[in-house]
Amino acid sequence: MEKDLWMDFQNLDLGSDQTPKILSSEAKKKGEDNHRFSSVVKALNPHHQNPAGIKLLMPNRINEDETVQFFFRHEHQLLTVLEHGPWNYRDWMVITDRWTRRHQPDYLKTITLWVQIHNIPDESREEGAIREIGDVLGHIEEVFIQQPTREQQGEVWIRVIMDAYGRLIFTRYIYFDEHEEPILIRFTYEKLRRFCTHCGSLQHDVDICDYNPLKIQPGPYDQEEEEVQAPNAEPNMEENQQAHHSLTNKNIMYLVAIQWVASIQTLTYRWSILEMSYSQALLATTAIFFHSVILHQSSISL
Repeated sequence: MEKDLWMDFQNLDLGSDQTPKILSSEAKKKGEDNHRFSSVVKALNPHHQNPAGIKLLMPNRINEDETVQFFFRHEHQLLTVLEHGPWNYRDWMVITDRWTRRHQPDYLKTITLWVQIHNIPDESREEGAIREIGDVLGHIEEVFIQQPTREQQGEVWIRVIMDAYGRLIFTRYIYFDEHEEPILIRFTYEKLRRFCTHCGSLQHDVDICDYNPLKIQPGPYDQEEEEVQAPNAEPNMEENQQAHHSLTNKNIMYLVAIQWVASIQTLTYRWSILEMSYSQALLATTAIFFHSVILHQSSISL
């Protein structure tokens, strides 16, 4: 007990008031040399990816921020890994970045993918238009355009740096001609694995997704709906009268229908006394019913 108490005393901040010590350039350079050929991997879905599992892939270490660092002997090995990304672990995507980029604002925040763009008109298959279309996904690094030939169909690919914490986009309407209807453009991602099918996130499953675009960013249609549902301070007599007529109309039609059924039963019972056949009784009752409807509609219009 006493031993644990003295161990806790070592957590005191004694010495924090002194001037911070600055590491020498030689010490910092030694650390950078040891890490410059390393990549840092960060899991996007912690519910299915744990750093310990990623660590088993090859010799590396787990950092305090739950990232996993991979060390390479030569730079070309590191570049090969980065070039052949993106990578995944347990079918969920991971972010891979160079350790030397740790001071960049987008460090461990982006993921690079090859994306194929479909349904682009032939006359719009040029790099300028492709880059404008691809801008909806992120920053375009490369554009590859394969024009159609007799042997193969045309293809359009872009290599895009995307926000790893954003939401995937699979379709987008594009106006290629202001005088024509917009065309639905579709995007397919190479090497993409699992994602949330509700919101397009790479960080969770669909069964735990709580994304609600209407709640987060209400659109004009939502505002119109709220205005319609809001109580009216001044009653509209004309609307109330129309609602009253509609309600009265339904009630009277219901009563007339009941009366029609009762008339059929009565005339059917007495057809022998009136010397009428069943079809004649039904015809007479139907005439009475429609006559009542016409009188009712005339009263409503007045």
